[in-house]
Amino acid sequence: TMKKAISLGLMVLMVAMFLTGISCAGDQRAQETEVQLKGALNLDNQFVDEDGQTYALAINDKTAELLDMPRQMIEIKGTLLEHEGQKTLSITDISPVTQ
Repeated sequence: TMKKAISLGLMVLMVAMFLTGISCAGDQRAQETEVQLKGALNLDNQFVDEDGQTYALAINDKTAELLDMPRQMIEIKGTLLEHEGQKTLSITDISPVTQ
């Protein structure tokens, strides 16, 4: 009857909205890029590259090694994760820059 048709229509509409929400949320997943950058740590223990771009550091063994090194110009290799405007480096290799 009319009540059943309205209930069924609302249920179909809610399911459609739910599925649309899931597909939109999937578009905002983190992007990963392999990078090689030169720069140094700032006083907040963030990596700052030669262009002045600041990156948060993912915690791993290489990050711990980096924090124990003297503050100097370094070259890092790793994975850059970008999510909702936040840039985080997961470092896989560190080497001092010789000038």
